[in-house]
Amino acid sequence: HYAGGGGGGNQGPAGSRGGYGGLGGGGNGIKIYDGEEGTPGTGGGGGGGGANPSHSGGHGGGGIVVVRYKIGSVQSAKASGGLISFYNGKTIHTFTTSGTFSSDNDFDETCECIVIGGGGSGAYPDTSNWNGGGAGGAGAVHDRNNVSLDLSGPWSFNVTIGAGAARGRAQQRGEDGSSSSSAFPTGTLTAPGGGGGGVSDPNGAKQLGRNGGSGGGGASYNPPSDNTGGTGTGDPFPGTPGNSPSNGWGHDGVDGSHG
Repeated sequence: HYAGGGGGGNQGPAGSRGGYGGLGGGGNGIKIYDGEEGTPGTGGGGGGGGANPSHSGGHGGGGIVVVRYKIGSVQSAKASGGLISFYNGKTIHTFTTSGTFSSDNDFDETCECIVIGGGGSGAYPDTSNWNGGGAGGAGAVHDRNNVSLDLSGPWSFNVTIGAGAARGRAQQRGEDGSSSSSAFPTGTLTAPGGGGGGVSDPNGAKQLGRNGGSGGGGASYNPPSDNTGGTGTGDPFPGTPGNSPSNGWGHDGVDGSHG
């Protein structure tokens, strides 16, 4: 699992807990402490912070890019870059930090690739009324099963890994994750970062979850019109991996509740 959204922070007192992060690296929301961080290398969103003046939302998890192609006649890679592994007749290059995919030799392969943006961070909520901070959204997911590369050596192109967002400042929305991309010669594949979580600002501003690959969650706050989750730029994931739409996979952030 990858690109799980963060769980929302809880506005309730001690004894209650925040929402659980989504499968795929989303951090859990917390009742009165820091929201948990999104898992690095998954694009998971950070959990929302609880109502406590010294704590905040969680960092988003950094993104990832994976390129896979048919293995050679011997178990050796035809290119360099990232962490290289071999499985089920395929060579896999996994990038969790930015780097270069390259070779001095000719390369004629149909590749499979997945690109995930960095996760958004959870919000640092208003602490005066036990309001919970919104969770960060997951980075968008782009997957392609048919990237045909016919390259003459030497060749190279850049792979950029989007960072997970830093946690938000006091009474500020969470920050957006950064985009990940793979600059294929046939066209760059870019996955935007997730949106930051919304916050319950006592001045009546900055409460909505931010837009992103997946939108940030809304804060728990009243009135309900002020706790809307952010809009995801991707289409809702159908549950079966495959070629993603041109805007990738993503979800809207869930609205915050008020009880």
